[in-house]
Amino acid sequence: VSLAAFMRGAMTLSDLGSYWISQVVGGATGAILGGIVSGSYSTVASGDEVTPFQAQLAEVCLTFVLCYTVLNVATVPKVENNHYYGLSIGLVVLSGAISVGPIS
Repeated sequence: VSLAAFMRGAMTLSDLGSYWISQVVGGATGAILGGIVSGSYSTVASGDEVTPFQAQLAEVCLTFVLCYTVLNVATVPKVENNHYYGLSIGLVVLSGAISVGPIS
């Protein structure tokens, strides 16, 4: 999503770099803390009877929908100060977790 916002011109290159660093550090920190709290670490794998191509295709489709939603509700000047963008983005993430989560 950060890359899409950068490509649209809604984010500078320096902001993109700091966003990416923050996302990697936040993800790693969350994974480590989650493992410490739960006492075990999990592995990431595709769903049962799903090929890597199917899992990747599902991820690409969901990423497109998420980027499209974010770009249209959060970066368009015409809809500044709207109160629905969080709901829109949240519903896309929820629908992705429900539909694509078991696949990939």
